[in-house]
Amino acid sequence: SSLLFSFTICQKEPKNYEDLILQLYSYPVKLPKMAVAGPDDENLLKVLKLAKTKKIADSILVGDLEKTKIIANKLNIDISDFKFIDVKDSKKIVETAKNLIKVFTR
Repeated sequence: SSLLFSFTICQKEPKNYEDLILQLYSYPVKLPKMAVAGPDDENLLKVLKLAKTKKIADSILVGDLEKTKIIANKLNIDISDFKFIDVKDSKKIVETAKNLIKVFTR
Protein backbone atom coordinates (compact mmCIF):
# COMPACT_ATOMS: atom_id res chain seq x y z
CA SER A 1 0.00 0.00 0.00
CA SER A 2 1.13 3.53 -0.65
CA LEU A 3 0.45 4.43 2.95
CA LEU A 4 3.45 2.44 4.17
CA PHE A 5 5.56 5.27 5.50
CA SER A 6 8.18 5.29 8.15
CA PHE A 7 5.74 5.03 11.02
CA THR A 8 8.63 5.71 13.36
CA ILE A 9 8.16 9.39 12.52
CA CYS A 10 4.44 9.32 13.21
CA GLN A 11 2.80 9.37 16.61
CA LYS A 12 0.24 6.92 15.21
CA GLU A 13 -0.48 5.45 11.81
CA PRO A 14 -1.83 8.23 9.57
CA LYS A 15 -5.45 7.80 8.51
CA ASN A 16 -4.89 9.67 5.26
CA TYR A 17 -2.45 12.02 3.54
CA GLU A 18 -3.69 15.11 5.35
CA ASP A 19 -3.17 13.36 8.69
CA LEU A 20 0.39 12.52 7.64
CA ILE A 21 1.16 16.17 6.87
CA LEU A 22 -0.25 17.25 10.24
CA GLN A 23 1.90 14.68 12.02
CA LEU A 24 4.99 15.77 10.10
CA TYR A 25 4.41 19.40 11.07
CA SER A 26 4.25 18.40 14.73
CA TYR A 27 7.25 16.03 14.64
CA PRO A 28 10.00 17.22 17.03
CA VAL A 29 12.93 16.41 14.73
CA LYS A 30 13.64 18.92 11.99
CA LEU A 31 13.33 17.38 8.52
CA PRO A 32 12.61 13.75 9.48
CA LYS A 33 13.35 11.06 6.91
CA MET A 34 10.58 8.91 5.47
CA ALA A 35 10.77 5.70 3.50
CA VAL A 36 7.82 5.64 1.11
CA ALA A 37 6.82 2.35 -0.47
CA GLY A 38 4.92 2.55 -3.74
CA PRO A 39 5.00 6.27 -4.47
CA ASP A 40 3.08 5.82 -7.74
CA ASP A 41 -0.06 7.53 -6.45
CA GLU A 42 -1.21 11.01 -7.45
CA ASN A 43 -2.25 12.22 -4.00
CA LEU A 44 0.80 10.74 -2.34
CA LEU A 45 3.15 12.46 -4.82
CA LYS A 46 1.42 15.78 -4.13
CA VAL A 47 1.91 15.30 -0.38
CA LEU A 48 5.56 14.29 -0.79
CA LYS A 49 6.25 17.34 -2.96
CA LEU A 50 4.53 19.58 -0.42
CA ALA A 51 6.52 18.04 2.43
CA LYS A 52 9.77 18.56 0.54
CA THR A 53 8.91 22.11 -0.56
CA LYS A 54 7.87 23.13 2.97
CA LYS A 55 10.93 21.33 4.38
CA ILE A 56 8.89 19.23 6.79
CA ALA A 57 10.18 15.83 5.63
CA ASP A 58 12.81 14.26 3.42
CA SER A 59 11.60 11.16 1.61
CA ILE A 60 13.31 8.23 -0.02
CA LEU A 61 10.94 6.69 -2.53
CA VAL A 62 10.90 2.95 -3.13
CA GLY A 63 8.98 1.61 -6.10
CA ASP A 64 8.63 1.43 -9.84
CA LEU A 65 10.50 4.46 -11.16
CA GLU A 66 8.88 4.45 -14.62
CA LYS A 67 5.32 4.22 -13.23
CA THR A 68 6.09 6.99 -10.76
CA LYS A 69 7.63 9.21 -13.46
CA ILE A 70 4.52 8.88 -15.63
CA ILE A 71 2.27 10.01 -12.78
CA ALA A 72 4.69 12.74 -11.67
CA ASN A 73 4.93 14.12 -15.22
CA LYS A 74 1.14 14.19 -15.46
CA LEU A 75 1.11 16.29 -12.24
CA ASN A 76 4.09 18.41 -13.31
CA ILE A 77 6.10 17.19 -10.30
CA ASP A 78 9.85 16.85 -10.67
CA ILE A 79 10.82 13.68 -8.81
CA SER A 80 14.52 14.15 -9.53
CA ASP A 81 14.62 16.04 -6.22
CA PHE A 82 13.92 12.78 -4.40
CA LYS A 83 16.21 9.86 -3.71
CA PHE A 84 14.59 6.93 -5.50
CA ILE A 85 15.21 3.19 -5.22
CA ASP A 86 13.83 1.54 -8.35
CA VAL A 87 12.17 -1.75 -7.37
CA LYS A 88 9.49 -3.44 -9.46
CA ASP A 89 8.35 -6.36 -7.26
CA SER A 90 5.72 -5.29 -4.69
CA LYS A 91 7.06 -7.56 -1.93
CA LYS A 92 10.58 -6.24 -2.46
CA ILE A 93 9.27 -2.67 -2.42
CA VAL A 94 7.83 -3.14 1.06
CA GLU A 95 10.89 -5.07 2.26
CA THR A 96 13.25 -2.36 1.01
CA ALA A 97 11.21 0.43 2.64
CA LYS A 98 11.13 -1.48 5.94
CA ASN A 99 14.91 -1.94 5.79
CA LEU A 100 15.34 1.79 5.25
CA ILE A 101 13.18 2.49 8.29
CA LYS A 102 15.47 0.25 10.36
CA VAL A 103 18.46 2.27 9.15
CA PHE A 104 16.74 5.55 10.01
CA THR A 105 16.02 4.43 13.55
CA ARG A 106 19.54 3.32 14.45
